[in-house]
Amino acid sequence: MVPLLLLLACSDEEPTRERPDLTPVDDTPWTAEPPSPTWSAAQVEAVLQAAIDGGVPEPIAIRDAYLGLFDDHADGVCPSGTDYSLPGDYQACTTEDGAVFYGHAEYEPVDNTHERGFYLLGDCYIIDPDGDRFEGAGELQVTIFEEGDWTIVESMVMGTWGYPAAGGFLEQDNASAMFIIASTEASGSDLYLDGTMGNADAALSFELLVDTRPCDHQLTGTVSVREPSGYWHTITFVQDCDGCGDVVFADDQELGQICVDPTPLVEGPMAALVGEATQ
Repeated sequence: MVPLLLLLACSDEEPTRERPDLTPVDDTPWTAEPPSPTWSAAQVEAVLQAAIDGGVPEPIAIRDAYLGLFDDHADGVCPSGTDYSLPGDYQACTTEDGAVFYGHAEYEPVDNTHERGFYLLGDCYIIDPDGDRFEGAGELQVTIFEEGDWTIVESMVMGTWGYPAAGGFLEQDNASAMFIIASTEASGSDLYLDGTMGNADAALSFELLVDTRPCDHQLTGTVSVREPSGYWHTITFVQDCDGCGDVVFADDQELGQICVDPTPLVEGPMAALVGEATQ
């Protein structure tokens, strides 16, 4: 190595290196043209209605399924956590009647002078003696505030939850990042959905207010439905009492109007949260 260095030092010619050409070939911003929609407006309507009928994930049904499995199958030895929590040693145990509890979960009820509700954190599964599996991977929270005859319930459903034996939206695993607010007073109730939900059948995004005061279910806001191409159909409702809204694909392709029956939103998450508040 030393002789080579000396040779280079004595040379009159400096070593040359080729420099890459960094001149941009084309600086025009790249844009993607969305494809034509895979679904018609009628297909969007059918998918959205089926998703609404199947149920929007809400925390009360999940909480009740979770606690019910403890009440029906925990035997004092399995699981070994305290109250309705799982210890998190990630070693499954089997109860006397054949239920399996595995993982980590924390359940904390809240009841004080300022608020009521509960919190559930799960990274667990529970298999009942019939073989139905409760899947819990995420967080639930419900907080109830009361002032006079006005009650507001703030809640969230995060992560993946499912338990076929419970029926409804829990029949298949649902992945959600949803904030749900229900309020009720003498004149009526309303429900606000903000977030996303997805299962094997559909992926939806909500920014929607359902108000029972002007009519059975006045809709204001948007619901977006993702089609197989990966692009979204957005349905916009403008204080509509008939469940009808205009569909736009990929933000700029108008497909017309569709109408859905939002009754399951009133009888599902709204009724569950209002019912929890009035207990």
